Amino acid sequence: MVKVRYNDRTEDQVNESLVEPTDLETDVYGRLGLMLRRAWRRRVSLRLVALKLSNLYDGRFGAELPLDRSAQQREARRRLADVVDRLRAEHGRDVVMRGHDLLLRQGVPDPTPRGLAP
Repeated sequence: MVKVRYNDRTEDQVNESLVEPTDLETDVYGRLGLMLRRAWRRRVSLRLVALKLSNLYDGRFGAELPLDRSAQQREARRRLADVVDRLRAEHGRDVVMRGHDLLLRQGVPDPTPRGLAP
């Protein structure tokens, strides 16, 4: 769920569920921008943006065999996420950064002319 609260304290929110369980953050990150755009319905400033994730589970969900190309790519992303997690656990969070982490750290401006506002 993505919730926005405007300066006048009114709120809008958007909920979305994944079709299948996932253990990859990249499956969630791709949806956040679109959800924020759908939730931010008025052209006024915001006082709060909230993200709520639910039905989270610890552990792997292995429902498919990597037989087709998309399943193989997903398995490769899962292995990469495991390696990144291990490196961060051993050497600190800054040892490896994903592209979106680097953009957030550098404060790169939104490339769209209007930003996220509808």
